[in-house]
Amino acid sequence: MGVMSLLIVSLGSALGALFRFWATTFINRQALSESFPWSTFLINMLACFLIGYLTSVITSPLTQILLTSGVLGGFSTFSTFANEVVTLFKQPNTKKLAVLYALASLLGGLLLAALGSQL
Repeated sequence: MGVMSLLIVSLGSALGALFRFWATTFINRQALSESFPWSTFLINMLACFLIGYLTSVITSPLTQILLTSGVLGGFSTFSTFANEVVTLFKQPNTKKLAVLYALASLLGGLLLAALGSQL
């Protein structure tokens, strides 16, 4: 990994974090319900759509790392997880692995979040 790649990912991550902050602020002002985490849900769903789309249409490696690892990485890591599950489902003989990865990530994430909240 070259210096240029690191700079591109860093710039993209900073932009993604800013976009997330702005989007969260905007969505929270418009929220239909305060009990449901609308901003996180909508940001993660948008990021999932965008990473799926961008990885299928972008051919430039530098542009792809800027937008996927960088911007969407700063915006949401859930999008990367979702894209990896979809990729596993598309490959032959990895559908069981995709289900295992999805369940382990969801259940493990919930368990660890609960554990972390107890510390």
